[in-house]
Amino acid sequence: MNRDPEPLLRQAVERAPNDPAARLALAEHLHATRRAAHALEQLDELDAKGRATSRALSLRAKVLTDLGRIEEEVEILEQLLSDFPDEQAYRIRLGHAYRALGRTDEAVEAYRDVLAEQPHDGMAWSSLANVKTTRFSDRDMAAMNRALAISQPGSMERVRLNFALGKAHEDRGEHEQAYRHYAGGNRLRSGMGNYKPETISNLVDRWIALFTPDFLARHASDGFPAADPIFIIGMQRSGSTLVEQILASHPQVEGTAELTHLANVIRELGQAGHRRNLVLADYLEQVSASELRAAGEAYIERTRVHRKHGRPFFTDKMPNNWIYVGLIRLILPNAKIVDVRRHPLDCCLSNWKQFYGRGLEHSYAMETMAKLYADYVRLMRHFDQVQPGAVHRVIYERLVDDLEGEVRRLLDYLKLPFDEACLDFHATERTVHTASSEQVRRPLNRSGIDRWKPFEQWLGPMNEALGDTLEDWQK
Repeated sequence: MNRDPEPLLRQAVERAPNDPAARLALAEHLHATRRAAHALEQLDELDAKGRATSRALSLRAKVLTDLGRIEEEVEILEQLLSDFPDEQAYRIRLGHAYRALGRTDEAVEAYRDVLAEQPHDGMAWSSLANVKTTRFSDRDMAAMNRALAISQPGSMERVRLNFALGKAHEDRGEHEQAYRHYAGGNRLRSGMGNYKPETISNLVDRWIALFTPDFLARHASDGFPAADPIFIIGMQRSGSTLVEQILASHPQVEGTAELTHLANVIRELGQAGHRRNLVLADYLEQVSASELRAAGEAYIERTRVHRKHGRPFFTDKMPNNWIYVGLIRLILPNAKIVDVRRHPLDCCLSNWKQFYGRGLEHSYAMETMAKLYADYVRLMRHFDQVQPGAVHRVIYERLVDDLEGEVRRLLDYLKLPFDEACLDFHATERTVHTASSEQVRRPLNRSGIDRWKPFEQWLGPMNEALGDTLEDWQK
């Protein structure tokens, strides 16, 4: 049975092209399936009355976020708040947009405005905690503790409040209290999911078996020859946003965002295999050169909407794309791949302390976070062996200690001339959506190094799951 609602939604639009409900439902589906540009096309087809509804405006703002058009998103959200001043969800979203634009004071003000009306709002407190430069007062902490006391057991509100209180205590050097709140939030959040670490481990095993030197050589010229993408991969909280900001400061490189197009293209390859009763890995063993080329071309075409400045190269900083390194080499053999790596304890702990709005289920338990890190290193090590030099590695700690030297090595790999602007990356004005948005707008410092040490006594499960990777993670 075909459970995809899209054919029915498109049929409804064809039968009643002037029905705003049908077109809006299709736009919502396209947005939910990460096809923002197509969703925007449907929204643009609405008549003036349909486009002016709060539902359509709210969706347009979300779509513009995905397309990196944050200034336009801000205009819509400010309009919605003017019309619906009591709708605090719009105010939270406006805070997120301000933060992405580097308007940190306005972001903080937006979150504080929510808390003035709803002092127990866990979303507002966790959003405020994600502004890394924010420090909570005694009054703030008392308010969060009151909110925690009345929150429902096992609720997402309780999760958010625990993460916010964890940051509040950590900023004060109260590491035991911080650990207890982080652990409480992670325990609750982990219980809401069903993450299975063996899924990734098995996939890494399969990729290692498939991507042999002979297999890669056989398909070396099959993909689409475009050389403009620069994939920045690794773990979240590894320094990938910093590397993206450095490269986006180069006059020949456009910084985009955490794009989802590669995953969509690969999913479509998997669907093609499924139609032949094959899983993706088995399908790749018999895939044609034309299919690989078409997949690479589709990626290039879909990413054009994010490229606004006409620069010859662009970044795609989606850390999770590390699992697709082999497929990148197949469909875009001339693309560059930059692996950003940070000390496993700093990286894994930073993820464990971070509340993510969605996804990243592995980060809510020390064991699964560390296991994913170990699998990531294992796959990267394999590609270092079968295609030496195809992936360039940036070690975060080395970058901090020798910014110019590491930047020069990175630009040499990319075959780009050195430019001083890369060293002044913090002065580059651009939209940054990640948890590191404040850090990359400041000069480089060592504050992110050895952050794990105050928590060392509680990291036994993380150490055990990392195993040998803890000692040889740079190799």
